[in-house]
Amino acid sequence: MKILIDGDSCPVLDIAERLAFRRAVECTVVHDTDHELHPEHSEQIMVDKGPDSADFRIMNLVQPGDIVVTQDIKLAWVLTSMGAYVMDHDGVLYTDYTDPHARFRLPKRTWQQDAAFYYALSDLIWTLSADADGETG
Repeated sequence: MKILIDGDSCPVLDIAERLAFRRAVECTVVHDTDHELHPEHSEQIMVDKGPDSADFRIMNLVQPGDIVVTQDIKLAWVLTSMGAYVMDHDGVLYTDYTDPHARFRLPKRTWQQDAAFYYALSDLIWTLSADADGETG
């Protein structure tokens, strides 16, 4: 299990990266040249600027059981069909029946949204780690 972060406009990058570091989970941030990021504890993959270039790289990197953080619902649909766990910036797991029209976003993030994301990602990492160790989550 690893965490892949769609780094193009990701407001929870620092939270996800710190949590992955604390839980000793490999973390990779994928972004295009339009975004200057400096992850401290993650591998950084910079791709050429272009439509969906970061998305295509993530699709090539993901394996079943990986966690992906993205706000891109089209990418999420592809990745869930590949066996990945895909979480949005509010900590909500996408499923194959997620309705894109049912998603409402506030214009600014709140600390409550960051906390919800932190706890949701932490629980998912713990559950997947326990399952990999043969325990029940």
